[in-house]
Amino acid sequence: MSCGTPVIGLDRGGTTETIIEGISGVLVKQLTPDSFAAGITRTLASPFDTQAIRSHALRFSQSRFIDTMRCCIEETAHAQTLNPEW
Repeated sequence: MSCGTPVIGLDRGGTTETIIEGISGVLVKQLTPDSFAAGITRTLASPFDTQAIRSHALRFSQSRFIDTMRCCIEETAHAQTLNPEW
């Protein structure tokens, strides 16, 4: 996705958080060759906006993840100093 290429993934777990159907790729319902073949066909037949895919992929960058985790840890530490019994 970071290159603007749509991806195909199984419609389960964390995949549903990273792939937006029709925007950044295609989700398939079953873990079968036929299901993935149909996903490939849908992907090739759909006009995807490569810039939108790349923008969506940036939400999952390593630096953003680190910044988000740092913020969560700092907020938790601060909350604990305000309420040590917590």
